[in-house]
Amino acid sequence: MSRWRLPLLLSTALVGGGATAAELKWDGFFTSTYSITNTKSTYRDIVHDDGSFDDSRFGLHVVSDIHPLWRLEAQLFAAGYEDNYATRLDWGFASFHLSERLNLKFGKLKYPNNLVSEYYDVGLAYPWIRPPHEYYSLEEPSASITYESFSGASAIINRRSGDWDLVAQPFFGEVELAESDANISKFIGIKLSASNDLTELQASVAQGRINAEGHELDDQTKRIASLGMHTEWGSLVNYLEYAVTTFSDSEEARTKAGYITLGYHFGHTMPHITYAGFDQESGWGQQSVTVGVKQMLNPSTALKLEMQRITPQLNPEAGAEMASGLFMDVPEKTRVNAFSIAIDVVF
Repeated sequence: MSRWRLPLLLSTALVGGGATAAELKWDGFFTSTYSITNTKSTYRDIVHDDGSFDDSRFGLHVVSDIHPLWRLEAQLFAAGYEDNYATRLDWGFASFHLSERLNLKFGKLKYPNNLVSEYYDVGLAYPWIRPPHEYYSLEEPSASITYESFSGASAIINRRSGDWDLVAQPFFGEVELAESDANISKFIGIKLSASNDLTELQASVAQGRINAEGHELDDQTKRIASLGMHTEWGSLVNYLEYAVTTFSDSEEARTKAGYITLGYHFGHTMPHITYAGFDQESGWGQQSVTVGVKQMLNPSTALKLEMQRITPQLNPEAGAEMASGLFMDVPEKTRVNAFSIAIDVVF
């Protein structure tokens, strides 16, 4: 089994837990996070200079094998930044195991096209307190590189070639955009990946029609193309992703985003450094450097610390009331410092 299969198992497969006579099984995760910046401007609609625990979150995953070929899975999720821990269905689907090489899924599915998008909220599964905001942020404002989930169907087609696991995952459906009445219809895409015990490579594309009445991007086709690589060579850990988002009738909204992370395992301790950024043709964007450490306290618990230096960019033609980088407005500082501490648990 490849090393990065473990995080996916922690969030979307069985890791033990309770069971009933109906063969209902469960597992989950919890993260408690405190973050603070040195500016009054709100970052990612979550944190500012008063500090915040709002990025703390909890997930409970349940699964039932209702037939040798059929499985039902769902995950309930709550977070401080979502109506003070209001519980919602994060995802839920039925899967049909046609053969060893083909599996079909129907329902509300996690967006699959990035390295950690299918377990984005499971903090123990990756080095950072949160995956790089410039690439993965789901809260507005965001670079629109990724999605949280979609309603529809997907197929997982896999085969073995030598030491490599090869997977193709086509999908289609509809995306409900967070914090708005907008959606993306005719949503279709595919993820291609190849992995072995040391390396995971990934390439993906997705596109759909934006339905946002009154918005300048209404009725445009949005396309995302992305590449990713994750390696664990001995004690050295690397993550690298790059994506381009384009729109059918808006060159100014074209956005490029990416990041690179390097980490090194010293026993149960892993220091790491990340450079991340996104840049829109309009002039809006952001860059950051994050230095952190992940300390495994036991196999199911980790303590994390991070320091981040953020440099937001503002569209030169925009007014002061507009977002600068991932801040809700224009911070009084050209470079903002952020500090975060977190405890991650899986059970």
